[in-house]
Formats: sequence, structure tokens, C-alpha cells
Amino acid sequence: MLGRLETMRTVSTLTCTTCLTSRTIYSGSSGLLGSLVMPERASVLTWY
Repeated sequence: MLGRLETMRTVSTLTCTTCLTSRTIYSGSSGLLGSLVMPERASVLTWY
């Protein structure tokens, strides 16, 4: 019973860490994409 509890705790910790890491990577990459796309979009707006 105790071993199963520890396993559950480890799995939940791993899942939480993975979720946080992927969220950080996603927000970072989307921020990079946004900073790359925004100047192009602004130049397109000023072009017309």
C-alpha cells in the first residue's frame, strides 16, 4: 500500500513537472514567434 502511494506521488510529480516544462517551452516559442511575426505584420500594414 505504501509503495503504491509513493509510486502515485512520483507519477503525479513527474506529470506536473512535464506539464510545467511543456507550458514554459510553448509560451517561450509562441513569444518568439509573436516577436518574429509582429514586425512583418506591422510592415505589411504600413506597406498598404
